[in-house]
Amino acid sequence: MSTFSSDLKIELIGTGEQSGVWGTTTNSNFSNVFEQALVGRVSVPFTDANVTLTATDTVNSQSFRRLYLNCTGANSASRDLIVPTINKTYVVQNNTTGGYSIVVKTSAGTGVTVPNGKTAAVYVDGTNVIQAYDYFPTMDIGTVTVSGGTANGIVYLNGSKAVTTGSALTFDGTN
Repeated sequence: MSTFSSDLKIELIGTGEQSGVWGTTTNSNFSNVFEQALVGRVSVPFTDANVTLTATDTVNSQSFRRLYLNCTGANSASRDLIVPTINKTYVVQNNTTGGYSIVVKTSAGTGVTVPNGKTAAVYVDGTNVIQAYDYFPTMDIGTVTVSGGTANGIVYLNGSKAVTTGSALTFDGTN
């Protein structure tokens, strides 16, 4: 009897099963499971409510498997995108209207906030959703935008381009 893997729901054919038709299951595993997990993109519509992506025991196409989740629709408040509690990487784009963030999280875990109009790489560690990357050995940055936060003792140029320290630091990307 076929079983399904716990994370991506890959159909695991039992020994001696599906004689003459196992190729169909294998092809479905490759096109609907592996391909979606590696390069798949899907639109995740929000209707001013939280959205839960569920995983079921089937090799049919499922949104939770996709690598790239393009969140669309309209929200009037911050909403949650609840993903399965499995080890998986997602790229989440918040293309919703209304100006609100989306919190990518598991049903009982913590999450990562994706501001409206932004895209984030996140990782589900089997319990929580965390940021996927926190170190880049080198990086070229064209434009830097910093919002919120304080300097607290850091030397910086204020709005009049005078050196100052210790008060609120904001940078709007202009020279």
